[in-house]
Amino acid sequence: MRNDHLDQYHQAQDSSVAQVALSRTSPDEALPQLLDLVHADDVASMGALLSACASLADPALRTLLEEVVSFGSAAVLNLLFGCELYDNYLERDISNSKPTRSRYGAILVDCAVLAADSSNSETFKCIVEHNEKKTIWGGRAVDTIYAQKLCTSGKVFAHVMSSDSSELWEVCETCAEREIEQMTHSSLDYGVLGLPLTESTRTTAKFDVQRRICSVWERMAFKHWQKNHFGLELGDISRSSCSIIIAGCLLRAGATDNFLGRKMGASSPLQLAAQKMSLHAALFMKFLLLRGADPDLKGKAALKDIRDEKGAKGISKHLGISWDELVAQCQRERQEVLARGDLSEAEMVDLFADMATTHKVDENDGDGADQEINALPIVICCYPSIGKFSRGGLKRGL
Repeated sequence: MRNDHLDQYHQAQDSSVAQVALSRTSPDEALPQLLDLVHADDVASMGALLSACASLADPALRTLLEEVVSFGSAAVLNLLFGCELYDNYLERDISNSKPTRSRYGAILVDCAVLAADSSNSETFKCIVEHNEKKTIWGGRAVDTIYAQKLCTSGKVFAHVMSSDSSELWEVCETCAEREIEQMTHSSLDYGVLGLPLTESTRTTAKFDVQRRICSVWERMAFKHWQKNHFGLELGDISRSSCSIIIAGCLLRAGATDNFLGRKMGASSPLQLAAQKMSLHAALFMKFLLLRGADPDLKGKAALKDIRDEKGAKGISKHLGISWDELVAQCQRERQEVLARGDLSEAEMVDLFADMATTHKVDENDGDGADQEINALPIVICCYPSIGKFSRGGLKRGL
Protein backbone atom coordinates (compact mmCIF):
# COMPACT_ATOMS: atom_id res chain seq x y z
CA MET A 1 0.00 0.00 0.00
CA ARG A 2 2.81 2.43 0.91
CA ASN A 3 4.57 1.76 -2.41
CA ASP A 4 1.29 2.22 -4.29
CA HIS A 5 0.88 5.65 -2.68
CA LEU A 6 4.37 6.71 -3.72
CA ASP A 7 4.07 5.29 -7.24
CA GLN A 8 1.00 7.45 -7.84
CA TYR A 9 3.22 10.57 -7.95
CA HIS A 10 6.22 9.22 -9.84
CA GLN A 11 4.44 7.45 -12.68
CA ALA A 12 3.07 10.69 -14.16
CA GLN A 13 5.77 12.53 -16.12
CA ASP A 14 3.54 15.41 -17.26
CA SER A 15 3.01 17.89 -14.43
CA SER A 16 -0.47 18.80 -15.66
CA VAL A 17 -1.50 15.15 -15.65
CA ALA A 18 -0.08 14.74 -12.18
CA GLN A 19 -1.99 17.81 -10.97
CA VAL A 20 -5.27 16.39 -12.27
CA ALA A 21 -4.60 13.11 -10.44
CA LEU A 22 -3.80 15.01 -7.25
CA SER A 23 -6.92 17.13 -7.48
CA ARG A 24 -9.01 13.98 -7.40
CA THR A 25 -7.45 12.80 -4.15
CA SER A 26 -10.05 12.66 -1.40
CA PRO A 27 -9.24 13.85 2.15
CA ASP A 28 -9.47 10.24 3.38
CA GLU A 29 -6.86 9.14 0.86
CA ALA A 30 -4.61 12.16 1.33
CA LEU A 31 -3.39 11.50 4.90
CA PRO A 32 -1.82 8.03 4.34
CA GLN A 33 -0.26 9.31 1.12
CA LEU A 34 1.16 12.35 2.91
CA LEU A 35 2.57 10.17 5.70
CA ASP A 36 4.30 7.99 3.11
CA LEU A 37 5.78 11.08 1.47
CA VAL A 38 7.08 12.30 4.83
CA HIS A 39 9.07 9.11 5.29
CA ALA A 40 10.22 9.21 1.67
CA ASP A 41 11.26 12.87 2.16
CA ASP A 42 9.57 13.71 -1.16
CA VAL A 43 9.10 17.44 -0.66
CA ALA A 44 7.97 18.22 -4.20
CA SER A 45 5.21 15.60 -4.31
CA MET A 46 4.10 16.46 -0.81
CA GLY A 47 3.84 20.14 -1.68
CA ALA A 48 1.77 19.34 -4.74
CA LEU A 49 -0.58 17.12 -2.75
CA LEU A 50 -1.02 19.69 0.01
CA SER A 51 -1.82 22.37 -2.57
CA ALA A 52 -4.38 20.11 -4.25
CA CYS A 53 -6.13 19.14 -1.03
CA ALA A 54 -9.13 21.37 -0.52
CA SER A 55 -9.37 20.44 3.14
CA LEU A 56 -8.17 18.05 5.79
CA ALA A 57 -9.82 17.47 9.15
CA ASP A 58 -8.00 18.97 12.13
CA PRO A 59 -7.16 15.53 13.61
CA ALA A 60 -5.51 14.59 10.30
CA LEU A 61 -3.56 17.84 10.26
CA ARG A 62 -2.36 17.23 13.81
CA THR A 63 -1.34 13.67 12.94
CA LEU A 64 0.63 14.89 9.94
CA LEU A 65 2.36 17.60 11.95
CA GLU A 66 3.35 15.10 14.66
CA GLU A 67 4.73 12.71 12.02
CA VAL A 68 6.77 15.44 10.32
CA VAL A 69 8.20 16.81 13.57
CA SER A 70 9.05 13.33 14.85
CA PHE A 71 10.33 11.60 11.70
CA GLY A 72 10.48 14.13 8.88
CA SER A 73 13.15 16.49 7.61
CA ALA A 74 13.60 20.23 8.01
CA ALA A 75 12.59 20.72 4.36
CA VAL A 76 9.23 19.01 4.94
CA LEU A 77 8.62 20.94 8.16
CA ASN A 78 9.39 24.24 6.43
CA LEU A 79 6.86 23.21 3.79
CA LEU A 80 4.19 22.85 6.48
CA PHE A 81 5.14 26.17 8.07
CA GLY A 82 4.44 27.90 4.75
CA CYS A 83 1.30 25.93 3.92
CA GLU A 84 -2.08 27.67 3.66
CA LEU A 85 -3.77 24.51 4.98
CA TYR A 86 -1.88 24.83 8.26
CA ASP A 87 -2.29 28.57 8.36
CA ASN A 88 -6.06 28.03 8.43
CA TYR A 89 -5.69 25.24 11.00
CA LEU A 90 -3.75 27.57 13.26
CA GLU A 91 -6.46 30.19 12.92
CA ARG A 92 -9.10 27.68 14.05
CA ASP A 93 -6.90 26.41 16.86
CA ILE A 94 -6.39 29.93 18.22
CA SER A 95 -10.09 30.79 18.03
CA ASN A 96 -10.95 27.62 20.00
CA SER A 97 -8.31 28.24 22.70
CA LYS A 98 -8.56 30.22 25.90
CA PRO A 99 -7.99 33.91 25.13
CA THR A 100 -5.26 34.16 27.77
CA ARG A 101 -3.06 31.58 26.12
CA SER A 102 -0.91 32.47 23.15
CA ARG A 103 -1.08 29.54 20.74
CA TYR A 104 1.51 30.87 18.31
CA GLY A 105 4.46 30.11 20.56
CA ALA A 106 2.77 27.27 22.46
CA ILE A 107 2.53 25.22 19.28
CA LEU A 108 6.26 25.67 18.70
CA VAL A 109 6.91 24.44 22.26
CA ASP A 110 4.75 21.36 21.64
CA CYS A 111 6.60 20.70 18.38
CA ALA A 112 9.97 21.05 20.09
CA VAL A 113 8.93 18.47 22.72
CA LEU A 114 7.91 15.99 20.00
CA ALA A 115 11.19 16.49 18.14
CA ALA A 116 13.16 15.99 21.35
CA ASP A 117 11.29 12.81 22.24
CA SER A 118 12.13 11.44 18.78
CA SER A 119 15.74 12.73 18.95
CA ASN A 120 15.11 14.50 15.64
CA SER A 121 17.73 17.23 15.84
CA GLU A 122 17.02 18.37 12.26
CA THR A 123 13.39 19.35 12.86
CA PHE A 124 14.27 20.60 16.36
CA LYS A 125 16.77 23.01 14.83
CA CYS A 126 14.17 24.08 12.28
CA ILE A 127 11.71 24.86 15.10
CA VAL A 128 14.41 26.84 16.92
CA GLU A 129 15.06 28.90 13.79
CA HIS A 130 11.37 29.71 13.39
CA ASN A 131 11.20 30.69 17.03
CA GLU A 132 14.20 33.02 16.69
CA LYS A 133 12.61 34.61 13.64
CA LYS A 134 9.44 34.95 15.76
CA THR A 135 7.41 33.49 12.90
CA ILE A 136 5.21 30.45 12.41
CA TRP A 137 2.86 29.35 9.64
CA GLY A 138 2.28 31.94 6.96
CA GLY A 139 4.83 34.32 8.52
CA ARG A 140 2.54 34.90 11.50
CA ALA A 141 4.24 36.56 14.48
CA VAL A 142 4.98 34.43 17.53
CA ASP A 143 4.19 35.85 20.96
CA THR A 144 7.38 37.45 22.33
CA ILE A 145 7.26 35.58 25.64
CA TYR A 146 7.16 32.20 23.95
CA ALA A 147 9.75 33.29 21.41
CA GLN A 148 12.16 34.04 24.24
CA LYS A 149 11.50 30.79 26.08
CA LEU A 150 11.74 27.79 23.84
CA CYS A 151 14.94 25.99 24.84
CA THR A 152 14.98 27.72 28.24
CA SER A 153 11.45 26.60 29.07
CA GLY A 154 11.31 23.81 31.63
CA LYS A 155 9.10 21.63 29.46
CA VAL A 156 11.43 21.59 26.46
CA PHE A 157 14.55 21.42 28.65
CA ALA A 158 13.28 18.31 30.46
CA HIS A 159 12.58 16.43 27.25
CA VAL A 160 15.87 17.41 25.61
CA MET A 161 17.85 16.30 28.66
CA SER A 162 16.15 12.89 28.45
CA SER A 163 17.27 12.42 24.86
CA ASP A 164 20.30 10.33 23.93
CA SER A 165 21.21 12.65 21.05
CA SER A 166 24.33 14.73 21.66
CA GLU A 167 23.49 16.77 18.54
CA LEU A 168 20.13 17.66 20.07
CA TRP A 169 21.79 18.74 23.34
CA GLU A 170 24.18 20.93 21.33
CA VAL A 171 21.36 22.66 19.44
CA CYS A 172 19.36 23.18 22.63
CA GLU A 173 22.32 24.53 24.59
CA THR A 174 23.29 26.98 21.86
CA CYS A 175 19.69 28.12 21.56
CA ALA A 176 19.35 28.51 25.34
CA GLU A 177 22.48 30.66 25.50
CA ARG A 178 21.12 33.00 22.83
CA GLU A 179 17.71 33.18 24.51
CA ILE A 180 19.26 34.09 27.85
CA GLU A 181 21.35 36.82 26.22
CA GLN A 182 18.23 38.34 24.62
CA MET A 183 16.04 38.21 27.71
CA THR A 184 15.35 41.34 29.67
CA HIS A 185 16.03 41.42 33.40
CA SER A 186 12.34 41.06 34.20
CA SER A 187 11.95 37.92 32.08
CA LEU A 188 15.08 36.26 33.52
CA ASP A 189 13.12 34.69 36.34
CA TYR A 190 13.84 31.61 38.44
CA GLY A 191 12.02 29.42 35.91
CA VAL A 192 14.85 29.59 33.36
CA LEU A 193 15.81 25.97 32.66
CA GLY A 194 13.80 24.83 35.67
CA LEU A 195 12.62 21.23 35.85
CA PRO A 196 8.81 20.99 36.00
CA LEU A 197 7.45 18.76 38.75
CA THR A 198 5.35 16.88 36.20
CA GLU A 199 8.52 15.97 34.28
CA SER A 200 10.88 15.41 37.20
CA THR A 201 10.51 11.68 37.82
CA ARG A 202 10.58 10.72 34.15
CA THR A 203 13.42 13.06 33.28
CA THR A 204 15.71 11.98 36.13
CA ALA A 205 15.18 8.24 35.62
CA LYS A 206 18.70 7.90 34.18
CA PHE A 207 21.93 8.47 36.07
CA ASP A 208 23.68 10.30 33.22
CA VAL A 209 20.63 12.55 32.70
CA GLN A 210 20.86 13.73 36.31
CA ARG A 211 24.51 14.68 35.86
CA ARG A 212 23.71 16.39 32.57
CA ILE A 213 21.01 18.50 34.23
CA CYS A 214 23.37 19.51 37.03
CA SER A 215 26.10 20.54 34.60
CA VAL A 216 23.74 22.70 32.51
CA TRP A 217 22.24 24.30 35.62
CA GLU A 218 25.65 25.13 37.08
CA ARG A 219 26.90 26.75 33.89
CA MET A 220 23.81 28.50 32.60
CA ALA A 221 20.87 28.71 34.99
CA PHE A 222 21.87 29.22 38.61
CA LYS A 223 23.12 32.77 38.12
CA HIS A 224 19.66 33.76 36.89
CA TRP A 225 17.56 32.03 39.56
CA GLN A 226 15.98 33.90 42.42
CA LYS A 227 17.17 32.78 45.85
CA ASN A 228 14.04 30.85 46.80
CA HIS A 229 13.95 28.84 43.57
CA PHE A 230 16.78 26.61 44.75
CA GLY A 231 14.61 25.52 47.66
CA LEU A 232 11.53 25.15 45.48
CA GLU A 233 13.42 22.95 43.04
CA LEU A 234 14.75 20.86 45.94
CA GLY A 235 11.16 20.42 47.13
CA ASP A 236 10.09 19.25 43.68
CA ILE A 237 12.91 16.69 43.62
CA SER A 238 11.96 15.55 47.15
CA ARG A 239 8.37 14.84 46.16
CA SER A 240 9.22 13.21 42.85
CA SER A 241 12.45 11.40 41.93
CA CYS A 242 14.42 11.80 45.22
CA SER A 243 17.61 12.20 43.21
CA ILE A 244 20.56 12.72 45.55
CA ILE A 245 22.71 13.90 42.64
CA ILE A 246 20.37 16.76 41.74
CA ALA A 247 19.67 17.57 45.40
CA GLY A 248 23.41 17.79 46.07
CA CYS A 249 23.81 20.12 43.10
CA LEU A 250 21.07 22.39 44.45
CA LEU A 251 22.43 22.35 47.99
CA ARG A 252 25.92 23.27 46.82
CA ALA A 253 24.37 26.16 44.88
CA GLY A 254 22.51 27.59 47.87
CA ALA A 255 19.36 25.56 48.59
CA THR A 256 18.55 25.08 52.27
CA ASP A 257 17.57 21.72 53.79
CA ASN A 258 14.75 23.20 55.87
CA PHE A 259 13.23 25.42 53.19
CA LEU A 260 9.49 25.97 53.56
CA GLY A 261 7.82 27.38 50.47
CA ARG A 262 4.25 28.08 49.45
CA LYS A 263 4.63 26.00 46.32
CA MET A 264 5.58 23.03 48.51
CA GLY A 265 2.52 23.38 50.72
CA ALA A 266 4.75 24.78 53.48
CA SER A 267 6.40 21.37 53.88
CA SER A 268 10.14 20.82 54.15
CA PRO A 269 12.03 18.67 51.62
CA LEU A 270 12.48 16.04 54.35
CA GLN A 271 8.72 15.86 54.99
CA LEU A 272 7.96 15.62 51.27
CA ALA A 273 10.39 12.72 50.89
CA ALA A 274 8.94 11.05 54.01
CA GLN A 275 5.58 10.88 52.26
CA LYS A 276 7.05 8.37 49.81
CA MET A 277 7.59 4.68 50.55
CA SER A 278 10.60 3.54 48.53
CA LEU A 279 14.29 2.79 48.90
CA HIS A 280 15.15 5.89 46.87
CA ALA A 281 13.16 8.03 49.28
CA ALA A 282 14.72 6.30 52.31
CA LEU A 283 18.25 7.02 51.11
CA PHE A 284 17.23 10.57 50.20
CA MET A 285 15.91 11.15 53.73
CA LYS A 286 19.17 9.78 55.14
CA PHE A 287 21.09 12.24 52.96
CA LEU A 288 19.00 15.20 54.15
CA LEU A 289 19.40 14.16 57.80
CA LEU A 290 23.16 13.92 57.34
CA ARG A 291 23.02 17.39 55.83
CA GLY A 292 21.32 18.70 58.98
CA ALA A 293 17.63 18.69 58.05
CA ASP A 294 15.41 19.15 61.10
CA PRO A 295 13.46 15.89 61.75
CA ASP A 296 10.95 17.77 63.95
CA LEU A 297 10.19 20.64 61.57
CA LYS A 298 6.50 20.71 60.68
CA GLY A 299 5.16 23.07 58.07
CA LYS A 300 1.92 24.99 58.55
CA ALA A 301 0.08 22.89 55.99
CA ALA A 302 1.48 19.54 57.17
CA LEU A 303 -1.12 17.20 58.66
CA LYS A 304 1.42 14.90 60.33
CA ASP A 305 4.77 15.04 62.03
CA ILE A 306 7.59 13.77 59.83
CA ARG A 307 8.01 10.66 61.99
CA ASP A 308 4.36 9.75 61.33
CA GLU A 309 4.62 9.91 57.54
CA LYS A 310 4.49 6.49 55.87
CA GLY A 311 8.04 6.71 54.54
CA ALA A 312 9.49 7.47 57.98
CA LYS A 313 7.36 4.86 59.76
CA GLY A 314 8.34 2.17 57.26
CA ILE A 315 11.98 3.12 56.78
CA SER A 316 13.20 -0.01 58.58
CA LYS A 317 11.96 -2.01 55.59
CA HIS A 318 14.66 -0.39 53.47
CA LEU A 319 17.47 0.58 55.86
CA GLY A 320 17.00 -1.99 58.64
CA ILE A 321 16.68 0.59 61.42
CA SER A 322 13.81 2.62 62.83
CA TRP A 323 13.25 6.32 62.18
CA ASP A 324 14.51 7.35 65.61
CA GLU A 325 17.60 5.18 65.19
CA LEU A 326 18.27 6.70 61.78
CA VAL A 327 17.93 10.25 63.13
CA ALA A 328 20.32 9.52 66.00
CA GLN A 329 22.81 7.81 63.69
CA CYS A 330 22.80 10.64 61.16
CA GLN A 331 23.21 13.30 63.84
CA ARG A 332 26.15 11.42 65.32
CA GLU A 333 27.85 10.92 61.94
CA ARG A 334 27.22 14.54 61.00
CA GLN A 335 28.91 15.78 64.16
CA GLU A 336 31.91 13.57 63.45
CA VAL A 337 32.27 15.12 60.00
CA LEU A 338 31.84 18.67 61.30
CA ALA A 339 34.43 18.02 64.01
CA ARG A 340 37.05 17.43 61.33
CA GLY A 341 36.88 21.08 60.34
CA ASP A 342 38.83 20.54 57.13
CA LEU A 343 35.99 20.26 54.62
CA SER A 344 34.29 22.98 52.63
CA GLU A 345 30.50 23.13 52.34
CA ALA A 346 30.62 21.60 48.85
CA GLU A 347 32.95 18.83 50.02
CA MET A 348 30.59 18.00 52.88
CA VAL A 349 27.66 17.74 50.47
CA ASP A 350 29.65 15.24 48.41
CA LEU A 351 30.73 13.27 51.46
CA PHE A 352 27.20 13.10 52.91
CA ALA A 353 25.92 11.94 49.53
CA ASP A 354 28.39 9.07 49.51
CA MET A 355 27.57 8.22 53.12
CA ALA A 356 23.85 8.18 52.35
CA THR A 357 24.25 5.66 49.56
CA THR A 358 26.10 3.10 51.70
CA HIS A 359 24.59 0.88 54.34
CA LYS A 360 25.56 -1.81 56.80
CA VAL A 361 25.00 -5.24 55.32
CA ASP A 362 23.16 -7.62 57.59
CA GLU A 363 25.42 -10.27 59.18
CA ASN A 364 23.51 -12.98 57.36
CA ASP A 365 24.12 -11.30 54.02
CA GLY A 366 27.88 -10.80 54.22
CA ASP A 367 30.81 -9.80 56.36
CA GLY A 368 29.13 -6.75 57.90
CA ALA A 369 31.28 -4.23 56.04
CA ASP A 370 29.94 -1.04 54.53
CA GLN A 371 28.85 -1.71 50.97
CA GLU A 372 27.58 0.65 48.32
CA ILE A 373 24.08 0.02 47.02
CA ASN A 374 25.12 -0.44 43.42
CA ALA A 375 21.64 -1.54 42.33
CA LEU A 376 20.43 2.07 42.53
CA PRO A 377 22.12 4.10 39.78
CA ILE A 378 19.42 6.77 40.13
CA VAL A 379 20.77 7.86 43.50
CA ILE A 380 24.39 6.72 43.61
CA CYS A 381 26.66 9.79 43.58
CA CYS A 382 30.04 9.91 41.90
CA TYR A 383 31.15 13.30 43.15
CA PRO A 384 33.07 15.31 42.27
CA SER A 385 33.17 13.80 38.78
CA ILE A 386 29.94 15.33 37.48
CA GLY A 387 29.63 14.89 33.72
CA LYS A 388 30.65 17.91 31.67
CA PHE A 389 28.06 19.03 29.16
CA SER A 390 29.78 20.57 26.21
CA ARG A 391 29.05 21.18 22.57
CA GLY A 392 30.90 17.99 21.82
CA GLY A 393 28.37 16.04 23.84
CA LEU A 394 28.39 14.62 27.34
CA LYS A 395 31.88 13.90 28.59
CA ARG A 396 31.82 11.52 31.52
CA GLY A 397 34.54 11.96 34.10
CA LEU A 398 34.15 8.75 36.06
